[in-house]
Amino acid sequence: MRRTHRLRRFFSLFIVLYAAMATTGCTEDPKKKSSTAPRGPEPIPSDFVVNGFFPAGNDTPPPRMEVRTDGGAVSLPIDGSAGAAPASPDDSGAVPGASNANVKVLEPGEEPRVARKYELKAGKTENVSITMRSTMSQEIPGQPAASQSQPGMVFALALTPQARADSGDFPIKVTFSRAELLPAADLDPNQVKQMAQAFKMLVGQAAGFKLGSHGTVSGFSLANEQLARSELGALAQQTLEGLFVVLPEEPIGKGAKWEETGTTRQDGVAVTTTTTYTLKDVTPDGMAIAVVTKRKAPAQPMADPRAPKGTTVAIDGTSNAQVKIRLERMPGKGAIDSATTITVTQGGGPGAPGRAMQQKVSVKQTIDNSSG
Repeated sequence: MRRTHRLRRFFSLFIVLYAAMATTGCTEDPKKKSSTAPRGPEPIPSDFVVNGFFPAGNDTPPPRMEVRTDGGAVSLPIDGSAGAAPASPDDSGAVPGASNANVKVLEPGEEPRVARKYELKAGKTENVSITMRSTMSQEIPGQPAASQSQPGMVFALALTPQARADSGDFPIKVTFSRAELLPAADLDPNQVKQMAQAFKMLVGQAAGFKLGSHGTVSGFSLANEQLARSELGALAQQTLEGLFVVLPEEPIGKGAKWEETGTTRQDGVAVTTTTTYTLKDVTPDGMAIAVVTKRKAPAQPMADPRAPKGTTVAIDGTSNAQVKIRLERMPGKGAIDSATTITVTQGGGPGAPGRAMQQKVSVKQTIDNSSG
């Protein structure tokens, strides 16, 4: 059976954490990076960074941890090709397919109960906007806590479903009509300028993905191969997260609850995710659904050659969302609020205590369909 990766819902920004802690306990300062970037054409500046805590992205990034607030551990590869993205060699966990094998109905809800699935109308383009805002803090014992607002991001997507494929999936064409940063007074102006220039390169770019009838998303690709392999390409992919809800195959009615579970392995870290959906209301305009996602990775060895022996990493994240979906159209509205804590602990040597570093990230995301 062909394996497909599914975008994990309700995580808007990826968080990059340096795996090793230096003797000072601080992450690398991006301001110290070389300013002599190549003059050749590039999809984004070579020293493009998401914020002051993050290392710069490039075609061959160092080992890193990517964490999503909804608990989604699988980072769907972007290969710039038209087909489905290949399976990640580092993901040894179960990858759900179109059958939704990891989805279980907890409560069927009130009558009437209906088996609900997406039935998109081919050729109808709708415009969906996604706004992301986040803050991040870092805590190391014995040092002042550091915090930083991340630049807000606004994306506008023109989404056009195609005719249903023989597989039952709906191919969906995507055009990025807007990609901008929101003002932030406490950010380095030079850094903001770099990011703003990079975001402009996304405007007009074409992409695509496949939507399964029960909400699985697979095969995201950007037409521009070079852009697809950049950090900006990863952000472009993540704009889709939170747009669609995984639905059970069984009939459900108002008040129904269903649960999706999974265990994945990313960068050597095993992560367990549990997402609970509650069907709050059903109206002619769509379904209102509450989504709670819990994501946990107990302390385990960090698979990074830069990490001192005995270093462990643990992840704890929770996301709460209220979304409105329409089975025959693109999503209506959504609001997602999430928090993630990443704890890296370095074991102490003889006579020396261990040290722990924590990064805490809060993300707020809103989704709005301007097509009505």
